Amino acid sequence: MGEFFRAAHSHEFALALTSGKIKAVKVDVGQLAGSSPPNPPLDSTFALSKLESSLLDGDVSKQTHDSITAQIDAAAMSGGQHKQRPPDVSTIAGLLLGSPEFQRR
Repeated sequence: MGEFFRAAHSHEFALALTSGKIKAVKVDVGQLAGSSPPNPPLDSTFALSKLESSLLDGDVSKQTHDSITAQIDAAAMSGGQHKQRPPDVSTIAGLLLGSPEFQRR
């Protein structure tokens, strides 16, 4: 049971870190995703691939990759807009930082 709570806390911290909710800490996830603020990546698959490479040197399990892809897809569908939005690289980076692969490093 303790492992579950540690994992949940790690995810919350990782998402807060990458979304700028921790005071005096700035993480440029756009740079890690291979983009800059005026030109965010247009494709979530590309952003996920770049972040996997940047943060985990590509060492991501199929289960983690598929789980993050499903969360990205669910977020895109819940928006209710038919217009394609740039991927939320902060959330993608936070999910990767909270992943078991990153936690083992």
